[in-house]
Formats: sequence, C-alpha cells, structure tokens
Amino acid sequence: MSRPSGRIAWLTLWLLIAAGAGVGLVFLFGKPENPPVAAAPTSLPVTQPSIATIPSTQAVVIQTYGQLLHADLPNYPDTRPWAIPVDLSDAAHLILREPLYVCSRGDLWITRSDADPLPMVLARAANESEHIVDRPIEYIVWSLNRRGSWEASAICRAGDGFQLISATGTILIPWHRSYRWEAAMTWIDGAATHLIVPTDTGVSIMTLGNSPTEDYCSLLNNTATSQQASQPPMVLFDLHGLLAWIPAEKDFNSASRVARYLDGKWNDLDSSAWPGDIIHLIPMLDGSVLQIRRGSDANSASLTIAPLDSPQIDEKEIAALTDQLSDDDPDKRVAAYQRLIQYGPGIYPILEKLSPNAAPEAQARIREILEGKLATKLGGMLINDNQLTVAARLRDGGVVFFAPQGITVPREGQDPKVISPDYLAIRPGRPVQELPAALVDRLSKSGGAISGWRDEWVVTTTDVGPARYLPPDQLQPLLRPSERNFSNLLAIDARGRWIFRDPASHQSLILDPTVPDPTPRLAIWLIDTGNGAGWNKADWPVIQRGTAHWVISEQDWQPLDPSEEMRTDFAKTSYPLVAATVPTNASATVPAPVNTPQILIDADGNRYFDGQTALTILTHAGKRFDWPLPDACAGSADQIPWLVSDGQGHLFLFNSTARIARIRATPGAAEPFVLEAVFSAHVPDFQDIRRIWCDPAGRIAVAYEGSHIALIFPSGQVPPEIEDKILPQDLRRIDGP
Repeated sequence: MSRPSGRIAWLTLWLLIAAGAGVGLVFLFGKPENPPVAAAPTSLPVTQPSIATIPSTQAVVIQTYGQLLHADLPNYPDTRPWAIPVDLSDAAHLILREPLYVCSRGDLWITRSDADPLPMVLARAANESEHIVDRPIEYIVWSLNRRGSWEASAICRAGDGFQLISATGTILIPWHRSYRWEAAMTWIDGAATHLIVPTDTGVSIMTLGNSPTEDYCSLLNNTATSQQASQPPMVLFDLHGLLAWIPAEKDFNSASRVARYLDGKWNDLDSSAWPGDIIHLIPMLDGSVLQIRRGSDANSASLTIAPLDSPQIDEKEIAALTDQLSDDDPDKRVAAYQRLIQYGPGIYPILEKLSPNAAPEAQARIREILEGKLATKLGGMLINDNQLTVAARLRDGGVVFFAPQGITVPREGQDPKVISPDYLAIRPGRPVQELPAALVDRLSKSGGAISGWRDEWVVTTTDVGPARYLPPDQLQPLLRPSERNFSNLLAIDARGRWIFRDPASHQSLILDPTVPDPTPRLAIWLIDTGNGAGWNKADWPVIQRGTAHWVISEQDWQPLDPSEEMRTDFAKTSYPLVAATVPTNASATVPAPVNTPQILIDADGNRYFDGQTALTILTHAGKRFDWPLPDACAGSADQIPWLVSDGQGHLFLFNSTARIARIRATPGAAEPFVLEAVFSAHVPDFQDIRRIWCDPAGRIAVAYEGSHIALIFPSGQVPPEIEDKILPQDLRRIDGP
C-alpha cells in the first residue's frame, strides 16, 4: 500500500476532510475530486400511475422519492417541485417512518420493503440523487471502476456480520467487530479502495476487493476493558499518516494509547509523549501536533506541543505570509495570521529572523505568535485559567469546547480582548473558530446542545427546539412545537434537505425546500396602508395610495396602467372562471337548488351553492350532490359565504368571522369532499368584504373595509421575490391542525 508523497498531497487531504464533513465522510487519498453529485430531478416523478389508481392485484414497487411521498402521505399533492428551493421557513415538513441514510455524496437513501432489489438500485445510483432500496444501508462506498466511472457499493448487515453489495455481486466481510459505520471514511489510493472504520475500542483499515483484508488496531491497553472507553475512537489525518486515539472524557481512566498508521501499518506512539489523557489533537503544518489534554480537574485542560514529523518548511511561503500581515486589506492580514498560527514551533526561528525587517504591524503579530514559547495558545487565543470542557463532538471529527472563564484574544493594534464565557470549534482542516456571539449567548442562557454540518450551526434548546444560525446574529427556529421530539440533526443532503431524527421512535423528519408541504398551511400578507383597494381587469389586486394606484404583481409593485381604472364593485353572479376539481361520483340529474345563493362557478362550468350549512354542487352535465358541512366549518349568520379555488384541487370557504376552511374533493369516495383544515388562529377579522378571488399568481385576494387588501398564499409558501417586499409585521404564517 503506497502512502501519499509530499506536503502538497496532505494539504489537499486537509481540505478534503473539511469539505467532506458528515455521515459517511469520503476521503479520496491522492484523488482530489469527489464523486459527482447527481443532477436533481426536474419534477416529482408522477408520470407513472398514482399509487391510489393502481389495481390492487398489481405489485407496487416504489422506485422514486415522489412515489414514496405519495405512498406515505396519501394526501400529498400531485405537484411539481419548486423551480428554486424555498427558504426553510417555507419548506415541506415530511415525517417518514423508513430508515434513512445520507452518503458522502449527499445522496438520500431510503429503505422500503417494496423497493427494487438493492443491486438494481446500485446499478443506476450514479445518475440519481435519491435511492429507494429494499434493505437498510450501513455505509455507501463510492469508487472508480475500470472505465473511470463512479459506482456505488453498499455495506449492509448480514446476521451478526456485514456484506459488501455491488450491482454485480456480494462479498462477505469476514470480521465481526462493533464497527461504527456512521464515522467511516473511504480512502482511494491508486487502484485500491480502503475503508477506515472505527469500532468501540479501535480502528480498522479494510482493503476492499474479491478477498478483503483488514489492518486492525486496538487502542485499549491490555488491562483495560471496552466498558472503560466512554467515547468511541477518534481518527484524524496528520501530514503523513493517520492518528487514532480514544478521547479522555471526564469518566475515562486514561487506559488508552495513541496509534499512528504510516507506511501501511499501525504503530503505537511513545506513551510518555502521547499519554492516554488526550482529549483532542490538532496536527500543525510544521509536522508537530497540538495536544489538548485533560487537566488536574474535570473542567480544566492543558495544551502541549508534541513533535511528530520534521518536514521541510518553505521559508519563502512564511516570508510572504509575514509580508501579508501588513497588507492594506484587513481580510488579507487576518488570512495570513490564521495561516501562520496553524504552524507550530517549527516556524519560530524563521519568524525571529524575519521580524527585525518586518513592518511594525507585522512585527506586532509576529510577537503574538512567538508568545507561544511561553504560553501555548489555541488558535492564537489564550484559554483563561485553563478552563476547557467538551461541549459537543461533531460528525466531521471536530469538537466544540466550552471555556467557562472565557478566552483572551489578541487584536491588531489594540489591547487583547477577554470574552467570557466562550465556545470554540476545532474542525479538521480549518483554523480554530469562535462560535458566533448569538450561539454563545443562546447556549450560555439556555443550556442547549450545539451541532454542526459543514458550514451550518444548529443549537437545540427545550423551549425552542433546533434553531439554525443565520449570520450575522439570527437564530431561526426550524421545527414546529409539535415536532420538537425530532431533536437530532442527522444530515443535510446535497439538495438542501435537513433531516432530523426522533431518538425515541426512530422516525425521521425531512425539511424539504424543494417540494410542496402536505401540511395545510397559510401565509397572509396584510396591506392596510392605502386609502383604497380593488383590482384591475386582469384580476391583479390594486392598492391606492393618494392619487397613485399600484398593482401587486407576482414579484413586485407596479403602477396601474393609465388606461385602466381600479375596480371595486363585484357581482357574485359573474364569478371569474377558476380551476376546481369536481367530484365524479354524482348519480342523479336534478335541477339547481331553489332560493340558495350561488357562491362559485368553476372553469368547467360547475356551480357551487350555499356555503352555510352545506356545499351543493351542480355539474355542467346537470348532476347534483350535496355535502353537509361538518360542524367545524358550519357558517355563521354574521358573514356571507365566499368560496374560492386555488387551482390546485383545494377549495377555501370563508363563511365565519376570522376563520378559513380548506376543503378537498375526494372523487370515488363515499363523501364528495373532505375537510382538510380549519384555520382560525391569527386569521384576520375580515369586515365589509367586497370580493374574495384567486389572482393570476394563485394567491387568494381579499378586498375588505374599503381600503384593505389581504393576499393569502394557499400553500403557506411565500415566493422569495415578493417576500422581500413584505414587512415582517405584515406577514402572518398559520399552520393547520
């Protein structure tokens, strides 16, 4: 087995580790390219027969993500996904019971017993981004075949062991260990494919092929037992090899050792320089390693630099970085400093030689780095009173530390700044980073949990649930109150879907910004800043401000054409034609209702009546059927009924103050309609309604009280281009029951 040559390969390695953070991280040793991400489908695959329409005598095979949504969520709309992903606040909330897995490429793998056989799915996996498989996935291996194309293989459990399944065959993995596949990595070295897989007490390096081989290293001393290891092993690449150790957490008795994989074999490092009290390791660019070791008490830690390799340091590069410390661009100065502090003591002699001739600004920063001779710093920062504890371990091999007494941060041209308390993130291939102030504040006050995925941070508290950090200082709650049991962030896939896990039920919640939300929702934009309101001849809503008239188009405000007038009068007998789904289970031809108000005519000429105690439909063919309104949406005497279609198969009934009912047709069912949701919380008390209609953008518009307009987004999704025009206090978001 060959090892990477030279410093460049290992610097590339660090960048790849940082880029590949997450479940099933893939590291391509010596090959900087990652497996190509499959193109996203342009629409939900609904060209095949709907699950509900396939005869029961046929076996139903779920092959696509869209089919799965329809199978799991019977009321899921037959709607194409959004052309542009929406904000997470408008994303679909999908609860699935199936086992889910996200591979290193960011693909979503979902297990169902009625899926195609796994080898068949693997054969087409390179061209798809979602995969429905018939057995649970432990890990996906992406590798290059002889034709130079990427192909997928799957690690699956088989009895008390594991198998490697490909499109063409199955290979038994003959070793029986407690493998932790969620922390596995793929390593491609030339023509060979290796897997780096931690276990409960050690690390395995498997070489795949027709006859797999294994190099296994136990990290426990002979006198230790697996029960003494409270944390799984950590695996980290240094400049020339691989370091492995069991972190020394509060209740661990230092019975482990540090091992290094180099030149195709494992070697135990000298326990006097590499003891069993190591919490975390940070390989430095000069070949040394910064050890964060457990201190004298449970809340303290010590920082020690240990030599490991002696690579040649490029003095010209160090000189260029020191020159950059005095650059006019502050971003370049910061970047140079961050790069220099990723080196260890190996550059101290070079900096001492360069300092006398450096600019004053550069000399000050060089002095800060050389202070490491006296007090070892973490990312250039001094840990006050050496108080440092682990707050979280991240999926990419990183760690978040809590410094209860804070840190002291050097500042260019100013006195050092003390920040107390503080949180620090250490992630492979990245400089040590302070967590943003908004996260520190939430964690300090609420005692929550922090998790990270690539460049995203999520803090989870009992009162808010998971909240996403949005720079510079916002925390966006991600889940509804009823969903807060989905507390574990499992992954964020390549299409931007956030996947949470309920640790009790093992169900998954997907926040999918690419498809409609099946949960009934509304968003209402209230516009009450005009002195008149109405619509134009094309049914776009119009607001009057002073003498000017403004049309609220799909994306912006536009002046009303001077040749037009704002309309404000509407006769219910002249309803505009709007799309609506009409049930097909009418069985009689009857005359229209007598003395019953007509409340809608749809695009097919079907007429709707009443809306107070019942919904009566008279089809264009003269057939009629009556649906008594459920008590939850029965009309009240103080409001005249209005019925509007959103063109997506839903009818919205306004027949009581501060309430909107959403109704869906049910062709072929015993009842012609079903009540899907009743919205009442935060629904405005519309008074003096002049008209309710569906505008050309698919919004339900309400003109009321002479000068007010309300625009209702039936799916709850507000297009980003128009949301930018809405003041936050004018937008109400309402979830159905």
